[in-house]
Amino acid sequence: MDIADNADATAKGAPPSFTGRVLRVLALTTLFVAGALLLWNAADIVLLAFIGFLLAVALATPASAIAKRTRMPRWLALMLVTLAILALLIGGAWFAGDQIVQQIAGLIEDLPAIAERLRDMLERMPGGDWLREQLQDVEPMALTDLELGLVGQVTGSLAALFEVLVRITFVVFFALFLATAPQRYRDGLVRLSPPESQARATEVYDQIAVTMQGWIVGQLASMLLVGILATVGLLVIGVPYALLLGLLAGLAELIPIFGPIFAYIPAAIVALLVGPQQLLWVTILYLVIQQLEGNLIQPMVQRHAVDLPRPLTIVAILLGASVFGVLGMFVATPLMAIALVLVKMLYLHDTLGQKVELPGGKKESPPSGSRPKRPTVG
Repeated sequence: MDIADNADATAKGAPPSFTGRVLRVLALTTLFVAGALLLWNAADIVLLAFIGFLLAVALATPASAIAKRTRMPRWLALMLVTLAILALLIGGAWFAGDQIVQQIAGLIEDLPAIAERLRDMLERMPGGDWLREQLQDVEPMALTDLELGLVGQVTGSLAALFEVLVRITFVVFFALFLATAPQRYRDGLVRLSPPESQARATEVYDQIAVTMQGWIVGQLASMLLVGILATVGLLVIGVPYALLLGLLAGLAELIPIFGPIFAYIPAAIVALLVGPQQLLWVTILYLVIQQLEGNLIQPMVQRHAVDLPRPLTIVAILLGASVFGVLGMFVATPLMAIALVLVKMLYLHDTLGQKVELPGGKKESPPSGSRPKRPTVG
């Protein structure tokens, strides 16, 4: 039977021949490999699209609540939410933008003094002479490169600035299109599933949206709390650049586990400009903030978002950094949260018939007539 006969037999309802099955498997494999290569080569676009999806969820959630309570058109509610966010950003830049820029410039000017203080500390430490000898050849070059690198990052070139603006524009418009009619795009994705699976696919997509809503709310609360506490605490201690360091501490909350460490290191280094006592107080301050954040904010987040195990979180962050770079560390947690939702709903519940608990308090019991599969021994 040749390929044409196999196609006729398939059209008439007859089972395809061995050759037809092999060709079908090869075609599907080719499509899968081509799609994987396309996604790998366009990793930056995929990352920007996912960030746009997160922004769309952040915009659509309050817009849906406003439209439901006031019965105004959804597009109008979305416009009001967008204008409110823009007003907050512009107001924050108006009141604090000038101070942040001045603190960045002052920090660059203080880099030689910070390096000198670190050098003095190394000389007082056990083995400091050996460290000073090892760093003696690269010390001037390292300091010059660091200063030039920081200046280059602050000022930037026109080409880099244009690229950043293009990426921001893409993310914003992609998010606005998704937030305008989220159900339309969800239904379009659902139609890619087989007809018998479309109802379940709708439930999965809706649960992913709920999970991302909980993650966004929890992260915003955590960032706001940590940023305010760090700024106020550094001001009380008398550490320079408190506003800049507090902003960095808030943004670092997007990276679990590693973020607080990244935020503490520059604060500790800057505290050396004032004295060893301030370094001790800064260390105590950041430890207290992390205890408050871990005991107040995280339990609330874990009730509405996926409680990721620590090992999985570390693996997700490292994978995100290796695939997408530094920006991938910020989106690793929500990506892993989505993966866990898919595993719970499609594998643990639908395949193994186990009871699962989902973000938002939803629980799914095993399907009627199904029993959890137990491993057999021997």
